[in-house]
Order: sequence, then C-alpha cells, then structure tokens
Amino acid sequence: MPTALFSNDRGTVLGGEGDEQGEHHHEEPGGVLIGYITLHSGSDVDPAVLRDWASARVPQPAAAPKDVHLIPEMPLTAVGKVYAPALRADATRRVVRTELDALGVTGDVRVDDTTLHTTVRAEREARPRVAAVLDRYAIDWSWDTC
Repeated sequence: MPTALFSNDRGTVLGGEGDEQGEHHHEEPGGVLIGYITLHSGSDVDPAVLRDWASARVPQPAAAPKDVHLIPEMPLTAVGKVYAPALRADATRRVVRTELDALGVTGDVRVDDTTLHTTVRAEREARPRVAAVLDRYAIDWSWDTC
C-alpha cells in the first residue's frame, strides 16, 4: 500500500512498490520503494532533489525511495483512495522499458495493473537478450513478436 513520504503546499509524494529483482533487488517482502508525486498548479521541482530529501529523512536506507516520478494525477479508486496497482504497474513498466533501452531494443511494454502481467512486443531476434535480463526480475512476463 502506498504511504505518504511527505506532503506540503506544493504536492504529496507517495511511495509505491516495484517488484524489481537482480542488481538492485530488495529481497525482503515489499520490493523497491518508488515515490510518485503530483504537483499543485504552478509548482516545479526536480524529482532527484525530492528523492534525496526523502532518503535523508527515513529511519533506514531500505525505506528510502529508489526513484521519484512526477505524474499528472494520482490514480484513484471510486472511493478516492490511491489505486496502488496502477502505481505498481507504472513502476514495472518503467523498469522494463529502461532494460529494453539499455539493450537497444525498441518495442512496446504493456503491464496489466490488476495482475502486473507484463507483455513485451518487439522483434523476434531480441527475445534471447530480453529474456536473459527480464528473467532476473520477479515479474510474470510474456513475449509478443512484432
């Protein structure tokens, strides 16, 4: 469940979980903390500054956000609570996209915000390289050839 890292008159940063494994894996339940912020109109802030600020104020390093992302609006449920699965899906999509970019693979990444099942659609020739990287993550993913 996302928790408020901080809030002020410019915005609120919420932490959402990412299920990253591999080089940066947090092997305890809960995964990697990712912060999400929506800014109030007219506000501007560097996400890296917010990440560093939040990291300096948490009781232990594992509670610090790995990343902070600015989003236009917080995904909400029908009753107005933060819809955490959408934040988890976004975190997963960002990690997979970063890995594909590092491999030089173009294509689409889709993440179902209910199941977190991730579908990668790219050229068939890239599949072995992509599988070698994505199989290090604790995500359910499949391949869809262009």
